[in-house]
Amino acid sequence: MKTYLFLLNALLFTFCSCTNNIKELYVSPNGSDNNPGTKGKPFLSFNKEKV
Repeated sequence: MKTYLFLLNALLFTFCSCTNNIKELYVSPNGSDNNPGTKGKPFLSFNKEKV
């Protein structure tokens, strides 16, 4: 039982730590690849990604 709870906690911790790295990037036909990819200043193409 202790092993089961340990594995469950480890799985939940791993899942929660992975979801913190989600970043929204915006793309628009009127955008520019020099923009930061925000809603107000979107990228032009999908291939552009600034990390």
